[in-house]
Amino acid sequence: MLVSAQCTALILSTLSIASLIWLYQMIAFVQVLKLQHDISLQNRPQRIHGSDISQKLQLATENMIRMGIEESIHFALDNSSRADQEWSKSEPYGKGVVRDQENRPFLVSMFHELHCLHYLGAELGSKNKDHWPHTQHCLNMLRQWILCEADVTLEAGDFADKDFSSDRQGETHMCRNWEVVYQEMKNNWVGWYRYQVEQGIIQVDERI
Repeated sequence: MLVSAQCTALILSTLSIASLIWLYQMIAFVQVLKLQHDISLQNRPQRIHGSDISQKLQLATENMIRMGIEESIHFALDNSSRADQEWSKSEPYGKGVVRDQENRPFLVSMFHELHCLHYLGAELGSKNKDHWPHTQHCLNMLRQWILCEADVTLEAGDFADKDFSSDRQGETHMCRNWEVVYQEMKNNWVGWYRYQVEQGIIQVDERI
């Protein structure tokens, strides 16, 4: 009887472990399916005026990079010419707008969000409240972007207690390589520029 009871206990333990392993594999499988579904939705064309248009900018590569978060004296909220120049340099070719094969314009969300950050910084240093509807739009845009990204990187300590002069480094995040995005924006702008020249929309002395 004792041996039988031990065998029964061993079998039950084995079945329990097997069940846990199976459950873990099923959860992982479902997560993979969900990820594939999300990617499929992102790549699924949307219908605009009878044409299929990709829902996101098509990039040559989707490689991820590491970005260490740190404090910076740049992009200050003082409405200075230096800050304006820094924001201007962050703008891509085409001011964030790309053209599809039929030359229809689309605004890339990344640069819409950067525009909103720039706009909020300017409004914080201004006493003019006439632009608050635009400000509200930008705040809501950034709120939704944060929800969309859902970055789950863990941040240690309380940032309010840090000495930003001596403790500037923060956590490391995994990010899409934004330089690839900037390069694609440039390539798209060059194509649009050449089209305008060829069609006589703009006149230039030298063609690129």
